[in-house]
Amino acid sequence: MNLYCLPEKIRSQMELSRPGLTPLTVLRTSGNLEGRSGEGYIVAFDDGACVYSRETGQSEYQALPFSYAADLQSVTVRR
Repeated sequence: MNLYCLPEKIRSQMELSRPGLTPLTVLRTSGNLEGRSGEGYIVAFDDGACVYSRETGQSEYQALPFSYAADLQSVTVRR
């Protein structure tokens, strides 16, 4: 996904937390983190990532940053 297709609220939060850094990749989800209707984005950098999520109807995103080395133990991808 193109970085410039991200919602402005997420791009603003990203610029505050990681000024001047360009993500390695950006992924969009079709639901929120709790599995309900909504949207989410995973923004990956070289040393960590941030998951942004919101339920349908919410205006603000929940941001969950994490470090690959300190916080990530496994990754599961479901289809």
